[in-house]
Amino acid sequence: MKKALTIILKYIIAIVALIFLAGLVVRIRPVKGNLRVPFDSRFNFSELYDTADLFDSTQEKELRKEIIACSEELEMNIIVYINDVYRSDEEVEDFTANYYDRCAGEEYTDGVIMYIDISSNAYDYLSCSGKAGIIYGGKIEDIFDYYAAKRPSSQYAPDPEKFCETVTHFCNAMRKFNDNYEQADFAYEKDEENGIYFFNYKGKFYVTDYSAPGSRRIRLECIFILGLVLYTILYLSIKKKYKFKDKTNPSIYVANGQTNFKEKSDTFIRVYTTKHKIESSSSGGGHRSGGGHSGGHVGGGRHF
Repeated sequence: MKKALTIILKYIIAIVALIFLAGLVVRIRPVKGNLRVPFDSRFNFSELYDTADLFDSTQEKELRKEIIACSEELEMNIIVYINDVYRSDEEVEDFTANYYDRCAGEEYTDGVIMYIDISSNAYDYLSCSGKAGIIYGGKIEDIFDYYAAKRPSSQYAPDPEKFCETVTHFCNAMRKFNDNYEQADFAYEKDEENGIYFFNYKGKFYVTDYSAPGSRRIRLECIFILGLVLYTILYLSIKKKYKFKDKTNPSIYVANGQTNFKEKSDTFIRVYTTKHKIESSSSGGGHRSGGGHSGGHVGGGRHF
């Protein structure tokens, strides 16, 4: 029992060491490129697009003021799009990402777009670009839980006053989850369709088409652990096939006092020849040679 516990402890230590080594390798390996375009208040693309004509001019003015104030505070574009035209869920997701890029540019700018649907489908969708991808990407469900408190049900005719509260509450959600964001060097989000990674590494936000440190670390850990498992299986298989036993003691075949050797001789059953190459002073050294939607968005939605 004690021997088994010792073996288990050794394997646990080995796995921990391999995970640590994977993290160390990833930290040493540099992060390549950054497609992200940081927010610039001189080019603030934040806006309210009320294509459903839900709000009057006074309401629109107040909401635009709130959206821009939130945008400047969070240093990212905030776009709110009010829709009353039926689209399937997939069409909503593609439209939202593409619409953001048309407004704010396709250079992976920092920002979000909230698609608020008052059509018969009623599918609200949040799409995140730039640094918003890592700040909000992993919190989409939590954001919608918070957002739903002020979002009217689709069972009733749209009430402009209530949807004013919805937009304001959405801005508050952006503030809340931005303030609660905690940096983690190996956390990342990914646009699976386009292979774009979002992460914050050593205090800097990245958007890249090169794998994130956290993604590389997971792969390395899996490789190391898989190697350890394969080694264990191979070792146990060999041990089972070749059952090693203690060497037999030849003295058990000798009768004490009854066996006498009268002659001695040296008989060689093998001959070994050793060759040495004599290097000349002119010898040279050896040399070996050998030979869908717009990219960069993380999002999620919910029916109301």
